[in-house]
Amino acid sequence: MGGGSKSALWRQMIADALQVRVVVPAAPETAALGAALQAVAMRAGVSEVGDDMGAWIAINHGVPLDAVVVPDAGKREAYDEAFRAYEERGQRLFGDPES
Repeated sequence: MGGGSKSALWRQMIADALQVRVVVPAAPETAALGAALQAVAMRAGVSEVGDDMGAWIAINHGVPLDAVVVPDAGKREAYDEAFRAYEERGQRLFGDPES
């Protein structure tokens, strides 16, 4: 939600980098709606651990969508390589976080 979510380019970049669908609700600010839907799901017996709360909400309380952005699998390797370079540079700058 917020500024970045309003940009189609940014949504596509997130979908491609993470290789996940990005779903954009029609309502511009949905934090309170999301909290209410989680409360209803938990009241119905759906827990956050072990159950798919998102699926339950989608089936029982559909949220109007503005867009669904599908990741471009062809960009996966480029983003993976960029992340490897980021990690390598971070280790050179700051050392191994495990030590």
